[in-house]
Amino acid sequence: MADATEIPESRYHVRSISMPSRSHPTATDIEEELNRLRALESLSTAQSGSPLKGESISVALLGLVELYKCVESILQMPQTPQTLVHHQLDGWVDELIEGSVTLLDIGSTTKDILLQMKENVLDIHSALRRRKFEEMLGNKIATYISFKKRVKKDVSCCLKMLKRL
Repeated sequence: MADATEIPESRYHVRSISMPSRSHPTATDIEEELNRLRALESLSTAQSGSPLKGESISVALLGLVELYKCVESILQMPQTPQTLVHHQLDGWVDELIEGSVTLLDIGSTTKDILLQMKENVLDIHSALRRRKFEEMLGNKIATYISFKKRVKKDVSCCLKMLKRL
């Protein structure tokens, strides 16, 4: 006979709860940086109805720097090559590389625009100091206006590339 103190097993069901796996802290940092950049973009467009301006561009560029640092730290992890090889068939690697190249192109374009803008402003200041208003200043201002039109076109192109990402 069964012992009276023995409890049948059918009364107590043991369940195994599988908790969701935690993301790597660096992956969480990347998500936070992306969320900050999205919030900054939505805030700036909500306030002014136009893309980022002035200080917002500086903050966004600093956010991109932090994002690149996080991505670099993930790429340097020992598990990354194995994961990339595993998912290469899915086309993720190609998509990531394409996105990185696009972001590098946008960063390069932004840098070129800022350097050219600085050069144009210095030229206009120089023309004002020399007091050759009629010839030099007219030419410099015309150059600046044509540059401004080209920048608008380049910025809209970069924004289209970002939206595709």
